[in-house]
Amino acid sequence: MRIPLIAVTVVCATLTACADKDASIEQPTAIANTLQEEPAPDHAANFAENLDKAKSGDAIAQHNVGVAYLRGEGVEANMAQALTWLQLAATQNNSDACFSLGVLYEQGRGVPRSTAAAVDWYRQAAEGGHEDAQFNLGVQYLNGDGVSRNAKKAAHWYYKAAEQGLVEAQFLLAGMYRTGLGVDRDDKAAFHWFSKSAEQGHKGAAFNLSLMSLGAVGTEFNEEAGLIWYRRGADLDEAPAAFEIGGIFERGKHVSQDIKAAAHWYQRAADQDYEPAQQALEALKSAD
Repeated sequence: MRIPLIAVTVVCATLTACADKDASIEQPTAIANTLQEEPAPDHAANFAENLDKAKSGDAIAQHNVGVAYLRGEGVEANMAQALTWLQLAATQNNSDACFSLGVLYEQGRGVPRSTAAAVDWYRQAAEGGHEDAQFNLGVQYLNGDGVSRNAKKAAHWYYKAAEQGLVEAQFLLAGMYRTGLGVDRDDKAAFHWFSKSAEQGHKGAAFNLSLMSLGAVGTEFNEEAGLIWYRRGADLDEAPAAFEIGGIFERGKHVSQDIKAAAHWYQRAADQDYEPAQQALEALKSAD
């Protein structure tokens, strides 16, 4: 999956244990089984099995053979063979093969680089329900790579991927609803998709939920939830979000005014050399 070229914020592929064992003590079977080392996959055997099926026309096996040639797993890497088998699978509308070809054309690996061809393959995979292809197609439309820039179509494909649980699609779709990019602005929808993304551990989504909860944007004011989400995202570059939270407490909007709490959050941002927070701290001191 390609890393998206935009980001949105509100402020804009075992274990082994050895121990002496007392023969008089029976070891629990369940625990013993969890400590067994997983056997390494037999790539050569897997390749041979897939090759037999691929020659018989099995599209999934054809895709697997193509990937094996691409990665050199169970067989010597061979880009020409990889392309041959991926294309055979793609002619049968195998969405994984279509997506793989899209990536190869976008990167120019084994084929001339062509974002237009990448878009065609991504579209075929996306229409077959491939969530990563749906996401990549959204990125292509949003950035105008290989296709005319179209934020509405980008939002359409992000939505498709987000519905399948793709965390980055959920995050970017939420940002589009928050800003009205490609969709009608809808803070409730933004809060919904930020929530979906944050629940899967997306730190940027957690920050946005924090600010929306404290600012009563798209949801009812909830100070406890706002601070919980803030802490979940605290290992990001938190200065802008900390500054915004400080402003909420200083202004007393949707929360009782608390200058001490405002100074605390401003200080957290100022400690990271965030100039607006440093200025806000100076202003609080001047007002004393």
